[in-house]
Amino acid sequence: MAIQFLKPGLLTSLQDRGRFLGMQDGIPISGAMDQNLLKAVNKSLGNDQDSAALEIFMQPTSLEFTKRTYFSVGAYAADLFLNKEKIDPLRAYLVEPGDVFRIQKLHKAVWSYLAVKGGFQSEEVLGSRSFHKSLHMETCKGENGFVRHEEFKGKIKRKKIEVVDLDDANMTLKCVALPEFEHLFETVKYQLLNAEFTLSKQSNRMAYRLQERLGNNLSEITTAAVLPGTVQLTSGGFLMILMRDSQVTGGYPRILQLTESSLSQLSQMRPHAQIKFELSEEF
Repeated sequence: MAIQFLKPGLLTSLQDRGRFLGMQDGIPISGAMDQNLLKAVNKSLGNDQDSAALEIFMQPTSLEFTKRTYFSVGAYAADLFLNKEKIDPLRAYLVEPGDVFRIQKLHKAVWSYLAVKGGFQSEEVLGSRSFHKSLHMETCKGENGFVRHEEFKGKIKRKKIEVVDLDDANMTLKCVALPEFEHLFETVKYQLLNAEFTLSKQSNRMAYRLQERLGNNLSEITTAAVLPGTVQLTSGGFLMILMRDSQVTGGYPRILQLTESSLSQLSQMRPHAQIKFELSEEF
């Protein structure tokens, strides 16, 4: 045992950069919703950027360390506590057995990440420790849930890592056009690239749905490959942005593909946030 959950939260799981070896068998890539923040929290500990970390949803969470190590938390505008002392995000802290970490509240964004020196040592499936329910992997749920890591007896140089602040009310998402984009009516293209869209409550690790409807002149396509960040236009005219646990094929027209950075930023937006799409020459 290394970390004992006292209050695990609803959607706490282990995630790394994702699983790319199972796509041919229909297995989702998964991985951290906010890859930018995962890299930053690992960097603050001197870890490999692909080291697995705990991904924590916005509910209050608490856990107890049972081995000596350093840990760091990636979060935006959060109330974080080690025992009774308030601590900063993206900074390495030494912990001893019995120390308790707590997330009291996230004032901004949705997902936060807790990493330990050397990363967590859970089972790997197809080259990744990212949890997905279809793979029957270990979970972090329940009051007796725990995750393992190696004891770290050395010292590390503490450093503060800065990340670009997040505007979780309005955001412009950079993207490139996909095959079916060119077949949209010109008026729909104009709306797509100039209007503001509202994030729906119907959003999860599989897809984020937008509330507004567009006129859809496209028919469904033969099932084709899709990726996290693919923007699909449904037969009803709604836009769906595929997220980390999305399927690997789909039959709705694929009209845009978000850049990796924009996908990470989008993952942190709460329902009713406003977004815009912007075509980019860089991907």
